[in-house]
Amino acid sequence: MSTSLIGQSLGKIEVRELLGRGGMATVYKGYQPDIDRYVAIKVLTPIPEMDVAFVERFKLEARTIARLQHPHILPLYDYGDDKGLLYLVTAYISGGSLADRLMHGAMPLPTVSRILSEVASALDYAHRQGIVHRDIKPGNILLSDEGYALLADFGIVKLLESTNTTANLTNPSGVVGTPAYMSPEQANGQEIDGRNDIYALGVVLYEMITGRQPFQAETPVQLLLKHLTEPPPYVRDFNQDVPPAIDIVLQRALAKDPADRYQTATAFADAFSQAISGMDTVTLTDDDLAVSNKPKTNETARTAALTSTEPYTKRPAVNQKTVTLLMLAAAALALILAVVALLTANQRGSTTPVATDVPTTAPTVAALAATP
Repeated sequence: MSTSLIGQSLGKIEVRELLGRGGMATVYKGYQPDIDRYVAIKVLTPIPEMDVAFVERFKLEARTIARLQHPHILPLYDYGDDKGLLYLVTAYISGGSLADRLMHGAMPLPTVSRILSEVASALDYAHRQGIVHRDIKPGNILLSDEGYALLADFGIVKLLESTNTTANLTNPSGVVGTPAYMSPEQANGQEIDGRNDIYALGVVLYEMITGRQPFQAETPVQLLLKHLTEPPPYVRDFNQDVPPAIDIVLQRALAKDPADRYQTATAFADAFSQAISGMDTVTLTDDDLAVSNKPKTNETARTAALTSTEPYTKRPAVNQKTVTLLMLAAAALALILAVVALLTANQRGSTTPVATDVPTTAPTVAALAATP
């Protein structure tokens, strides 16, 4: 969106200030004079596919977001269609985002634990409503002036109820999200559930503890391939002062198979809280874990290494030749699948849904929002 809306109005809201701009939306600070309140306005970037069906999808997702009433979810006040633009109106948060905070590096473990617990509570609540966020990242975790977390930008959601309406408006295989925080199943375009968000939250936790993301790459494709093929480096590779139990927690949260992860975000947050409290063993119930019965030889060895009392040493680097071959094979397979999908879509005469938009590693815009 190249034209600024500052000085104009959307509905009853006066557009006052530009807060941020991304590929999918532009966010403004707005003012509602009738109730004397500042708000954040997220205006979707116009696209050719913005037809009647797209508008209906937008309205469905807006109504879905409005259903979410939780102390750690950014509230949606309104949504609309004005001047050919679709927009969402949320609370205005002046404290910035977790991404802003992480520009200063790693965070104290007690603060990390509190933010993790607050976001986990919000996610479990949304998951119980049948909603998967699909784009958990620091830029979508806002911090109030008081320091508590608010989960924002449920604009890219998947409604899990299999009704005729959602089936017609939702592309269940669409790949959405931010590559740096994307789960293996999401990167593969597979069906996802709440455990997808738990994986992404694990990446966020890793970043809060170390000040860096677990995987580094030059391109989004290389980054996705690392999420698909490589184990995450241990946190203690970068910070040997943290308890070994933290690595146990993160290795489970970042498991490639969703069945091997924590089954609820709260179970994940509770395990982390136990880990930093100095407990020797991170305990979880069978219901929380609900892992599959497949052999776990590699995982057992990794866990044994983490709990060992021997002096800590970095594990050997992954063989680069093997990684390169895996990346080339995965890239070739992805290209073949993409061509097949494109040919199939063309045969059906379908248009590209908004859910297939994959942002780059740069954070997409989130409303830097909140109550005054």
